[in-house]
Amino acid sequence: MKKSLKIYFIVFTFIIAFVLAFAGMNLVQAQSQAKGKPESPSDKGKPPKITCNTNGICENGEYDSNSGPENQPCSDCLPKTYPPLVLDQISEQIICLGRSNFPYSKGKAYQFQCVGGSYIDESNKIGEYHDTWASYGLDESYIHAISIGDADNDGEKEIVTVLNYVYEGGKGKNKWKYYDSKILMFKDGSDGTLEYSSDFMGPSNTVVYDTIIADVDNDGMTNELILAKADDNVAVYQWTEGLGFVEVWAGPDYGYRIHHIDVGDCDDDGENEIVLAMFDVGSVFILEYLGEDGSGNKIWSEPIYSEQITICEPSQTCKIDMVRIADADNDGENEIIAGGNNNRLMVWKYNSAEGGYDLVFVSENLGGCTQGVDVGDINGDGSIEVVIAAWQSEAIYVYEYSETNQEYIRVNSMVYGGGVFDLTVGDVDGDGIDEIVLYDGYSDSEGIEIYDFIGSDFISGHLQQTYYSPYGSFLEID
Repeated sequence: MKKSLKIYFIVFTFIIAFVLAFAGMNLVQAQSQAKGKPESPSDKGKPPKITCNTNGICENGEYDSNSGPENQPCSDCLPKTYPPLVLDQISEQIICLGRSNFPYSKGKAYQFQCVGGSYIDESNKIGEYHDTWASYGLDESYIHAISIGDADNDGEKEIVTVLNYVYEGGKGKNKWKYYDSKILMFKDGSDGTLEYSSDFMGPSNTVVYDTIIADVDNDGMTNELILAKADDNVAVYQWTEGLGFVEVWAGPDYGYRIHHIDVGDCDDDGENEIVLAMFDVGSVFILEYLGEDGSGNKIWSEPIYSEQITICEPSQTCKIDMVRIADADNDGENEIIAGGNNNRLMVWKYNSAEGGYDLVFVSENLGGCTQGVDVGDINGDGSIEVVIAAWQSEAIYVYEYSETNQEYIRVNSMVYGGGVFDLTVGDVDGDGIDEIVLYDGYSDSEGIEIYDFIGSDFISGHLQQTYYSPYGSFLEID
């Protein structure tokens, strides 16, 4: 009896062990099927491979170290060798800064030009564009503004930008931070290196937000470089041979950030004024040149305020982001056009009878901060249109002044799926019709985008993106 029990116990134990082993194998197999192939230590933390499209443009993802063969960047992202800079002295070109959050283009200045294209009808050309020049990487510091024009008054255009350096240290209550800046210039023939770098301007609270090259002392002979400086003021620099850019005037601290500046004859007296896009004021500031004081120093006026904006929602205060001086209503006289955080297009016109700047138009809410605005003839009909973009609604809007209604009418729009940070209008493909060029700073396709209006009238025609480059950010056309 004991022997049979012993045999039974052995057989039973063997059966239980077999069942457990079989169940364990199935569990491991199920887990393996659910999880796939186990990761090796070398695979952990790596982003997925990116397919290199070899289209000649270094795109987001293609710059990653594991995107191309043998863990190298795609061929599109290998360093380019550009020919020397050739600034077109007649036709328009795009000058822009590289994107600060894209390692391939960070810290560089770029030139884009139309190098070909084809006509889709008798007058409308769709251009082919290339980045025809780039500087060497300037620095890891913050670059926000770039301009093109005859800055040193030698009769030819130059590229000018400002490099902002950040200094910080300390901890807790003793933590400190300040900025300092240098003016940089590239001339025709540059192999990517600088022609000129100024000394430091001196410590300030924030960065230089904008620059422009223009004749602001109205001598008709020389241009000046105007900076929206970091400490809420404006400074005017003059090129002096042997010394470089020398500050000839600095305005007071206006108490509010100056986000953008433009220069033009906004009161139609035949002389240029400086116009400032001001934060938290609800007005634009206009500065007039007053000549020289008793010591021979150039001076500009105290701010002349435009009529104040009262529609500031959705925010509590009106922050004006961008201003342009141009003839927007086709009457031969200039207006001041602006956009801002109240999501609207705003237009001021000089009142010659009373001597002030009247607010003559405020659009409906366009669904987002209107940080880009300019004017041009985008459909080739010989009349000027106003183009404005809003970033939350991701849309571009076209306005045309109606003599019948005596106001600006929205005649076309498109959703472009991005967020404008800068916008300008110009004939960059040479067909006699202006294109819209913008810096999309908020979407997955961040970079420079070009739009053509396809068609002759705004009822049947439409805006169409005809070029995109991920390299660029803040820009100018000349």
